[in-house]
Amino acid sequence: MPPVADRRGKGLLAIAASLLIPGLGHLLAGAPRRAALWLAVALGCGIAEYLVLAVPRLIAGLLVILPATAVVSVWLCVDAFRCARRSHRPMLGNRFLRYLAALCLLAATLYLSPTIWLARYIRAHDAEAFVVASGAMMPTLKPGDRFLLNKHARSRRWSVVVIEHPDYRGAQVVTRIVGLPGETIEIVAGELHINGAPVTLPVGAGPYTNMTYQGYHSNLAGSPGAGTEGHPIHLGSDEYFL
Repeated sequence: MPPVADRRGKGLLAIAASLLIPGLGHLLAGAPRRAALWLAVALGCGIAEYLVLAVPRLIAGLLVILPATAVVSVWLCVDAFRCARRSHRPMLGNRFLRYLAALCLLAATLYLSPTIWLARYIRAHDAEAFVVASGAMMPTLKPGDRFLLNKHARSRRWSVVVIEHPDYRGAQVVTRIVGLPGETIEIVAGELHINGAPVTLPVGAGPYTNMTYQGYHSNLAGSPGAGTEGHPIHLGSDEYFL
């Protein structure tokens, strides 16, 4: 058994390597079969998370998969640490080199880890987390509520969506789809009229009120908003009323 001083830094190096690529820490410690097993487990967790986020009807599976993945990640690091501490391999031979290598691996994890790239891909194409900032969607959503935006879900009437603010670049708004392409929208005495007929609102939606324009363009300030009573709006083939 190597002396205690010779093992210093081995555990940290194995943890840092495992955070970059699951199983890499075990491979450095001389346990290739264990490394392959952990890599397979990590890939399985990643595939399961991706499928759940990519398929709207499976989204409830996150309640099981996320805690399970967290447990797997912690146990991966613990097992890598223990495996490295028991290893007879020199693992760079010098504890100062191990610490330096561990720091470099931790820095690389922030930019090169497959897990990070997968998370970025999922955020860009499948699902993104949001926090509600205002009370505009109460009682459906309250300030501080957190939700996942599924980017594969179809846009339907009454769907809650996130859009870029039309006046402030970079700002995002949580709102609800009311009118669909080709329809004529008008709010009459607090009721939503679509193509001239009132519609029944879902629970939590409305009542709607007529408001004057309060946007960025000062030349429109104070004028009736689109779709207000006496000012119906006809939507184009690629337009929605929110």
